[in-house]
Amino acid sequence: MTEAPAFALTQVFVMENLHMIRILFSSTVLMATSALWLSGCGESAKGPPTGRVTGTVTFQGKPVDEGRINFESDPPGYGAAADVKQGNFAVDGDVVVGNYKVTVTAPPPKPPVPGQTATIADPKDIPAKYRLTKTSDLVAKVQAGSNKLTFDLK
Repeated sequence: MTEAPAFALTQVFVMENLHMIRILFSSTVLMATSALWLSGCGESAKGPPTGRVTGTVTFQGKPVDEGRINFESDPPGYGAAADVKQGNFAVDGDVVVGNYKVTVTAPPPKPPVPGQTATIADPKDIPAKYRLTKTSDLVAKVQAGSNKLTFDLK
């Protein structure tokens, strides 16, 4: 009996299992690519530093009953907002660190009752000057970590 050369046996094995070898190679490449993609690109993938923002809004020393506080970065590019209830607010999620112009506006209108006209609130405890970015003199500096801000409307 004659023995087949080792090279011929290897060639037969590769040909018989070519489909399986392709699947293993493709899976390996896919897993390596996924690992690189999921790991990100180092520090730049984390984004800018952020902080958590909570606080109070008062008018003449008393809590603002209901409203909306808005933060617009200076220079523009980032923003955040939160509902004010009994003078307290908490922004959901993180806010990018930086300086912000702040406005306090009426709460969003409630959905109208069918057959009735929607009404927009004109809260007496939020003076008009604080409702627009160009007239409000309120500012905030958001720092990394926890930020407890207080705004007294006059």
